[in-house]
Amino acid sequence: MEHLIEVFDDTIPIKQRHYPMSPIKKKYAYDEIDRMLKLDVIEESNSSWSSPIVLVEKPGKKRLCVDMRKLNESTKRDAYPTQHVEGILSRLRETYFISGIDLKDAFWQIPLESSSREKTAFTVPGRPLYQFKVMPFGLCNASQRLCRLMDKVISSRLREHVFVYIDDLLICSPDFDSHLVHLAEVAECLAGAGLTINLE
Repeated sequence: MEHLIEVFDDTIPIKQRHYPMSPIKKKYAYDEIDRMLKLDVIEESNSSWSSPIVLVEKPGKKRLCVDMRKLNESTKRDAYPTQHVEGILSRLRETYFISGIDLKDAFWQIPLESSSREKTAFTVPGRPLYQFKVMPFGLCNASQRLCRLMDKVISSRLREHVFVYIDDLLICSPDFDSHLVHLAEVAECLAGAGLTINLE
């Protein structure tokens, strides 16, 4: 499955300047960009599009994000339904064992359709223009694409015991023996789709 960014017909490429960054933040951004190049999730770009990057700081970690709000305003919305936590919790009957599985860099596990790549171009102070080769975090339809993928990957026979919330899976079972069986079946589904989990 690939992700397509479909913009409205009258959309012209949006070019934004990068935001100013302190030397410390710039060094972190450069290190992260080098890591992304090594992982082959981004490439240099000749795009007419350009979005700025931002560093989002959470307790104990930082995340390099692209501010895609302008692109999102020009993107046709995907109406695919996503799960709500309340809906998942209301279905947990006779559950005594729960395991959580987190997909590693989940959004990056979905390739970006080639004509969509130029729309994800982003600018970093002092570096060339880059664009994504995979689906980046921050796109308005990224969660729907991930839900669509997981609905195809997780077998319908497991839906009663496996709940997907964006890039997290909850495996719920009434007893330990069936829980081990459910975990093995989920692992088989994920491996069959070539998806990687976060062992941490």
